[in-house]
Amino acid sequence: MPVDFYYTPGSPPCRAVLLTAKAIGLEMNLKLLDLHHMEHMKPEFLKINPNHCVPTIVDGDLAIWESRAIITYLVEKYGKDDSLYPSDPKKRAKINHSLYFEIGTLYSAFSDQYYPWIFAGVPKTDEKEKKIADALSLLDTHFLGSNAWIAGDSISVADISFAASISTIEALNVDLSPYPNITRWLSKAKSSLVGYQECNQKGIDGFKAMVAALTQKLLLTFLSVKKEVLFNFVRCRMAIDLYCDGPSPPCRTVRLLAKSLNLKLNLIPTKPGNGDTLTPDYKKMNPQHTIPTIVDDGFALSESRAICKYLIEKYGDKNKGHFTKEQLYPTDLKRRVTIDQRMDFDLGALYRRISEYLTPVFTSGQYGTAALPKLNSALEILELYLAKTKWVAGPDVTLADFTLVVSISCLEILSFDLTSYPNIIRWFTLAKNTLPGYDEASHQGVLEFKDMIDSKLKK
Repeated sequence: MPVDFYYTPGSPPCRAVLLTAKAIGLEMNLKLLDLHHMEHMKPEFLKINPNHCVPTIVDGDLAIWESRAIITYLVEKYGKDDSLYPSDPKKRAKINHSLYFEIGTLYSAFSDQYYPWIFAGVPKTDEKEKKIADALSLLDTHFLGSNAWIAGDSISVADISFAASISTIEALNVDLSPYPNITRWLSKAKSSLVGYQECNQKGIDGFKAMVAALTQKLLLTFLSVKKEVLFNFVRCRMAIDLYCDGPSPPCRTVRLLAKSLNLKLNLIPTKPGNGDTLTPDYKKMNPQHTIPTIVDDGFALSESRAICKYLIEKYGDKNKGHFTKEQLYPTDLKRRVTIDQRMDFDLGALYRRISEYLTPVFTSGQYGTAALPKLNSALEILELYLAKTKWVAGPDVTLADFTLVVSISCLEILSFDLTSYPNIIRWFTLAKNTLPGYDEASHQGVLEFKDMIDSKLKK
């Protein structure tokens, strides 16, 4: 049976899936969803995807959404080789790193600025535009400064995903001329990616026409009904260096996983607020100047979820940890893609909304209450996941539980009311009592984070 693919051609994530399928020669059963007429909210689609978003695939008894989880799954299951998503841990880590940078930084900045403007007439801001420029600058200098392609010297799924995103940014007349490496790469991607015109350019042309119509207010009736955004990674063999700060949720995720792997980390306190990440030496390791960053025998890697996957794949069965490599991030593709989907949901929806709720405390001394509706919506999705399974991605502990337990811990310390989510409460209690070293690796940092929040609120 062919893979069913629910999509809308204007969506960059949908176009990334189409490009991936074309690259590996996979014929899919295309199921166009008319978001304008709310087909993604119909009961039959909600049974497949309670998050009611595109792209979504159904492969036999497996239903999955989140484009980056989908494209890695399709390549692993149906690709003729591993060239697009290599099995080598370091090569794969670089690809994962770039994909997480894309969804968590670049595409996030772009969608925050442009989708509310396109679909609801919300004015664009200089602050949001700067975030896009900063992300593009990192892509230009760090990812493409010394590489022919996004994650190395050959095309990977990262190039496919970025091609869909960057071409959309280009279509909205964002000036890419200050980024010569991006313009070089994009031109090469357009001529090198299989089926680019059919799978990507046609969708872009339709997207541009829709934007023109919306910005000219030709679809005001539609906008009055639905104004939401639709297109919903030997210094010394004694230890791995982890540059981190105790309260940081991504840092706590890496430390918590390392505890379960019985993996020794050399913790190097690094506080972005003190300028620790802006030193020349640090920026050589991580031009994005973020935490956490690891250095493993000279190999530097940032983005917590990419770090966690790398640590599992390289060290998962070497130190007699509490969970095996196969348990935490199994080789079975259906189980693995479910884990990937939950983690992408966390980064792109849940943790993102938690951050939008908490970050204003540090600038204005107040919670970002405007984020509450979307935060509760994300919690409702997690509640649905946990209604069917003991753990986030199935009957057993996986990497997804580590990332999500840290996200939820941010709400716990704020006395955020979770009583409407009994499945989350049940799972969160179980996770805190099951994941080894939770108090040391995460809860102590949670308490530090609470002190920071409280001091800002008092002021």
